[in-house]
Amino acid sequence: MSVPGRPDGGRFGAAPGGAAATPLPLLDVRNLETWYGPVVAMQGINLQVPRGRVVAVLGANGAGKSTLLNTLAGVIDPFKGSVWFEGERIDGLDADAVCRRGLVLVPEGRQVYPFLSARDNLAMGAYARRRDADRVRDDLARVFGWFPRLLEREAQPAGLLSGGEQQMLAIGRAWMSAPRLLLLDEPSLGLSPLLTHEIFGIVGRIAREAGVAVLVVEQNAAVALRTADEGYVMELGRIVAAGTSEALSAKSDVRESYLGLRAAQGLSGQQRWRRRKTWR
Repeated sequence: MSVPGRPDGGRFGAAPGGAAATPLPLLDVRNLETWYGPVVAMQGINLQVPRGRVVAVLGANGAGKSTLLNTLAGVIDPFKGSVWFEGERIDGLDADAVCRRGLVLVPEGRQVYPFLSARDNLAMGAYARRRDADRVRDDLARVFGWFPRLLEREAQPAGLLSGGEQQMLAIGRAWMSAPRLLLLDEPSLGLSPLLTHEIFGIVGRIAREAGVAVLVVEQNAAVALRTADEGYVMELGRIVAAGTSEALSAKSDVRESYLGLRAAQGLSGQQRWRRRKTWR
């Protein structure tokens, strides 16, 4: 069987000079660029998600984080660049085709079906798996194990659930699609610190227990970096920093801009401003 090609002309898993092969990333994004009409929303995005890992994308509002997830999920067509998922190129595919391949988006703001019960919302996630009844039943049991409150409220209309319960429902609905990679867009939006901690605890369990990779976009950098294995920082449509969670947490720019910690004590406001945004 031939080894799938990479956008740079090389081969996935092949190292130059006969060196040992590198593991094939689950998701490999190369030089991705997306426009809204004449406006460039993001450009030059290079990003990888390993199998079974949690990767965080941090950044302020307007940095291009949601655009990135929507482009990966097929909701928005990229202007240029490529997206490789499990060694196959998927940019340009419709959103339903991307979802069926196992790359599943949990959109910002939950977007549950408000007039359907919680259980029916979960069933909608498994719509494409109607012939896989046994595994669907097992996955539903796993969702109720992760989120016991959904079991308590399974007959209640989703629109009457709390914000935290709706976020649990949105993640559970995505899980029912049998994902290989979950894309989470601002899962802590509008939630209390306690619920945010609970949601991210489940995100970590999804990767550890089920081996499903997670790419999470999040403004709450502290909780995201505690959960993620690796991270990227976006600013004005570009990735300006990347590394392990520990390395990013130690960077002065990340600490000051996203964790609320001063890079150095005793500097004036103007001096601190001049020190910020150096990134590299």
